[in-house]
Amino acid sequence: MNPIVLESVTLGFGSRRVLDGLTARAVEGRVIGLLGRNGEGKTTLLKVLLGLLAPDSGRVEVLGAGVDARGAARRRVGFVPERPAFHPFLTVGGALALRARLFPSWNAARAAELCRRFSLDPATPVAGASKGTLGKLAWVCAAAHDPALYLLDEPTSGLDALVREEVLSGLVAELGREGRTVLIASHRLDELAGLLDEVWVLAGGRVAAVDDAARLRAEARRVVARPRP
Repeated sequence: MNPIVLESVTLGFGSRRVLDGLTARAVEGRVIGLLGRNGEGKTTLLKVLLGLLAPDSGRVEVLGAGVDARGAARRRVGFVPERPAFHPFLTVGGALALRARLFPSWNAARAAELCRRFSLDPATPVAGASKGTLGKLAWVCAAAHDPALYLLDEPTSGLDALVREEVLSGLVAELGREGRTVLIASHRLDELAGLLDEVWVLAGGRVAAVDDAARLRAEARRVVARPRP
């Protein structure tokens, strides 16, 4: 089964065509970098995969099923948005408790372990929390129901250097070793290069190129090692 199937997907806003016949398939167990400049439609594509936006045309499947606004796909996916938002009247623990009610497969022990790992205090109020704290909370919410597919939108935005290292070199690498499929939208290849199995380049509303990450890393090393004339 391909965890993600996109065939001839189009989506426009007014006169602007953001996705223009986009076609791609994810292989199970791969960590994929969705790379592109700001404004190329990375976040839009993730919202289509989650059923938050409906394409104008084309076929979209997530984990073997079609995607629609009823939210079935979202219950089977771990999603980390670029700008996490939670009800401001809750604490971190309250936000996790609310999340647990929405996901039948929620694993409270996993949530507690991730909170410890990120030094995230359940008593912390959401109101006034730093961007880094909200980012950590988003990661716990994404991972605690043990999804087979993760969609990550600039997942280290707002995190300090040590937490970024923990997320990238720790958590994402673990997910890859466990056979989870991970799609990471980012404009920074340098931050992700050592983690990726595959790279999708988004340009002009399409996946303009699909490259093996190991080959790209090998070519980069050859360029760096080339002696000066």
